[in-house]
Amino acid sequence: MRQPILRMEGEPDTQFFMLGQPIVEQMLSDLLKIPNSVTTTYNPTDSWWMDDGYYAFPIEKFKDILELWHKWLSLIHYITDVFDCDDYAFLFKEFMALCGYNSAGVLIGEITDLNTNQFLGYHAWNVILFINQQGVYKVMEFEPQLDDFVMNHVSYDKFGYRGEWIIW
Repeated sequence: MRQPILRMEGEPDTQFFMLGQPIVEQMLSDLLKIPNSVTTTYNPTDSWWMDDGYYAFPIEKFKDILELWHKWLSLIHYITDVFDCDDYAFLFKEFMALCGYNSAGVLIGEITDLNTNQFLGYHAWNVILFINQQGVYKVMEFEPQLDDFVMNHVSYDKFGYRGEWIIW
């Protein structure tokens, strides 16, 4: 079996927590039903599952991954229609895989300016399956271009995110 290209120093395999698709589907369904000003029409069956199980990422170690991601981001430049949101989202998913975790998916949907309620277009960002020290699983949305979490489907700059499909 091939080993990941990147590996966190001292990261033991016991940090991996495998979940089956039905559990992940339920958590995603719960996440995407959060009430907000953007209507979410996501259905867990609108996902493409590439693996049999998913290893939840320890949330307290995410800052270590972000430090490595920052280094990669410094080498990447946005190019309209060539290297844009979908490329950032897929690159982050693969980056997590290179670090040894398959807990990032690519979420595809719509983005809206909540200040004007204007539909801006289609967008891609990430979802990440986390586990905390108490053993509680949580799925969170992450915007790899902004290097920030999307809380309750709204970014810090007041754009609304409406997920429709996930590629795991």
